[in-house]
This record gives sequence, structure tokens and C-alpha cells, in this order.
Amino acid sequence: MRVLVIVDAAIGRDGPRAEGDGVLQMIRWLDRAPESFSSEFVPTEAPAFRLPPAGPNQVIRFDTRKLYAALNARRTTRGMTWEQVQP
Repeated sequence: MRVLVIVDAAIGRDGPRAEGDGVLQMIRWLDRAPESFSSEFVPTEAPAFRLPPAGPNQVIRFDTRKLYAALNARRTTRGMTWEQVQP
């Protein structure tokens, strides 16, 4: 039996909202690729996109510094302000 380590606050009770790190934990627990939740997903690509294994007390987290650096680099390359960046 695999145990899912996640706090209640990571899943929104008021609608379809969730915390990024909590989503990674849920996807890992489901043993699915994050892309498998996309309508354009090609099932044959699943093994290549699986999340890395982690121990029972480990939590997979986003590296927010790297994420910010990548966003900022793309924004700068496109000559955009932060207000112009859309999700």
C-alpha cells in the first residue's frame, strides 16, 4: 500500500483549486504522468513523463527559483512587462 502524504490545505475545498506541491504528490501517488491529465496527451509517452520516485518521507517540490528565472527570461526575450504575462 502506498501512502499519500498531503495536508488538507493543499486541496481547495471551495472549488477546483490546489497547491502545486500537493498536486505533484497526488499525481505521484496515482502513478501517472502530469501530462496524462491533458486532452492532448499521447498514452505511449507516459513512461517518459512519470515523476521521479521519492521515499515515504520525501515531497516532490517545484524549484520556484528556476521557475521564476525561466519565466523572467522568456518575458524579457519577448519584451513584455509582468502585467502582460498571462497564464
